[in-house]
Amino acid sequence: MKKFFAFMGIVWQQTLAYRAEHVVWFLLELFPLLIISFFWLYSLRAGRVSPSQFSLLIFYYLANLLIDRLTAVHFDDWVADDIKDGKISIYLLKPFSYQIFLAASELTWRISGLIFLLPSLLLFIPFLSFTTPIHLSPGNIFLVLLFLPVIFLHRFFISFLIGTSAFWFSQSKAFSHFKWMCEGIFGGSWLPLYFFPLWLQNFSSLTPFYYWHYFPVQMLLGQVTGNPGLNFLAAFVWLFILWYLAKVVWKLAIKDYTAVGN
Repeated sequence: MKKFFAFMGIVWQQTLAYRAEHVVWFLLELFPLLIISFFWLYSLRAGRVSPSQFSLLIFYYLANLLIDRLTAVHFDDWVADDIKDGKISIYLLKPFSYQIFLAASELTWRISGLIFLLPSLLLFIPFLSFTTPIHLSPGNIFLVLLFLPVIFLHRFFISFLIGTSAFWFSQSKAFSHFKWMCEGIFGGSWLPLYFFPLWLQNFSSLTPFYYWHYFPVQMLLGQVTGNPGLNFLAAFVWLFILWYLAKVVWKLAIKDYTAVGN
């Protein structure tokens, strides 16, 4: 019970402390989506995409925005900075684990993201006037909601691995940029994977990034290729692998970590 109250205390404190920073990051994520929506609207008017294709694309990016707001993790950069500056020692002396602190901090981003996201969706009303209705199955929506914690944990453990790599690599932030590229290409956050060659789609399905954007949106639409059960199994296998790697790397890092202070 004490850990729960400590966890919620961190969430509340971080939400108040970083609300301005939340706004900045949210705007940086929202503007590219608006720009690409205008691009597809131009393509619709030019006859390069059909109304049904335009509807699916707008839905794809809006669904991606919602999923990203609920599951994104961005602590890898500042974890690396804390390790290099020795500030991580402060958190290691707390009565709760460093992982709990990180999870609580990320939860503040999710709360703030939802607060800013809901009114901002009004900006997309003009685009919706050009779309045709998309019918979603309540069962598929329920499955995606159940799958969101898996996506969050995927992203949490990968960011944790990237952040803790600063114990050994001075330029560990390069891994963050590599993750961002993999997320865009193999996860489908930049473009739906059906725009890419079949071999790239097949390779993407073997990576954990595939389950962050493309897979949940396709699941919403009921358009998952192959056996959905195998996809769920693969996602949980990746979750176990990432959790185990994060656990091993953290133990190795803390084992030899020393810090000098006043």
